[in-house]
Amino acid sequence: MKARRGGVQGAARESLQIRYGALQALYYFTTCALGGFAAIFLGYKGFSNTLIGVATGSSCVLCVIVMPLASALLQRVPIVTIPRVLRCLIVGSLACYVALALAPLPRALEIPVFAIANALSLAVAPFLSQLAMGFNSIGMPINFGLARGMGSISYAVGAVGLSGLVDAVSPAGLVAAFAVAAVAFLAVLATMPPCERKNADEESQCKQTADRRAGLSGSALGEILQQRVLVMVLIGFMVAFVACNCLSVYLIDIVVNLGGDTSMYGIAIFCMAASELPAMALVPRLRRHFSNSTLFMVVGAAYLLRNLIVVNAVSVPMVFVGLLFQSISYGLLTPLLTCYVAEVLTPRSEMLGQTLLSVATTGVGSMVGTVAGGALQDVFGIQAMLSFVALSTVAAFIIFISAGIRCRKDEASAKISPALS
Repeated sequence: MKARRGGVQGAARESLQIRYGALQALYYFTTCALGGFAAIFLGYKGFSNTLIGVATGSSCVLCVIVMPLASALLQRVPIVTIPRVLRCLIVGSLACYVALALAPLPRALEIPVFAIANALSLAVAPFLSQLAMGFNSIGMPINFGLARGMGSISYAVGAVGLSGLVDAVSPAGLVAAFAVAAVAFLAVLATMPPCERKNADEESQCKQTADRRAGLSGSALGEILQQRVLVMVLIGFMVAFVACNCLSVYLIDIVVNLGGDTSMYGIAIFCMAASELPAMALVPRLRRHFSNSTLFMVVGAAYLLRNLIVVNAVSVPMVFVGLLFQSISYGLLTPLLTCYVAEVLTPRSEMLGQTLLSVATTGVGSMVGTVAGGALQDVFGIQAMLSFVALSTVAAFIIFISAGIRCRKDEASAKISPALS
């Protein structure tokens, strides 16, 4: 009987793992169809590069606003659950994207509609992660890393498939692909068991914790600012994100300028997305063998190689080579910095630290990169944008190296202090 019960529980866990993995795969396919092909779709709609930058940059800023608001509702309002938040975000994004594709909207309205669609889509990610954490907390374990890996593979494969769809039909086909994946996401989400078991006391405790955190935000910010290495790395990541987002949003222009087409653009996105997985998987092992200071400097060098190879590319294959350095730049830095924030900050400041990470990259970095890249292309041409990327990348490299040197000094001091005591 016990063996049979264990077999049933194992099958249930496997089924939950498969369904959650499907959610990740479907979600990242939708982000590819909406955000990954934003320049192509908006260009098809008649947007200039400057307006593409304004639309995508605005969505990044909105995302930074939407995520905390949704989190506050989830924490303070009992009837708001993670699945309901996910449904609202997906449905809202789908409605805006379909309206943008089918309704005859004036240009002044098309920009905010796209910005809202993309912002709602981007805001799904943290709540999808929280869904897995919710299941883990009630004894229904999910291998989040495996599921997230399915999402990255889906994004990479989707990029190739969607580029073929654009060539065969038109950029309007992106909306249809997004709609199919979004509906499938909602269908799978409806099959997921409940993951929240909050009673009134727990909800009250959550609210009190949120209130305490809000009251301590000032001192938490002060604590973060005292961590000089962390501040330097955040600034370096933001500057690197300016350059990288500039390249990624207008990658189609770079590929076409080198004689490529939409299919090659899809392969380029595949190179970026697929290359992230190895470094992400190896971060725990790398941190056991190398210091944070060394890894920060490696990241800086990888960003320098990545972007300068793309900027100076004379062929599309050379662009592919440059983008493969996404693995040891973004792929390495993202989990590394997340762990570093948890190490150097107290629990009361960790949430603010992770929020500042999103603000610096998804918010400020993305906005500046897309707006500046589009404006420079329209006014001075693509070479001006590439020069801007090169300068930003060199600045980020210098900041990362400086942060690594400072971190090494701190690590040396930390080793000496216990010996003296």
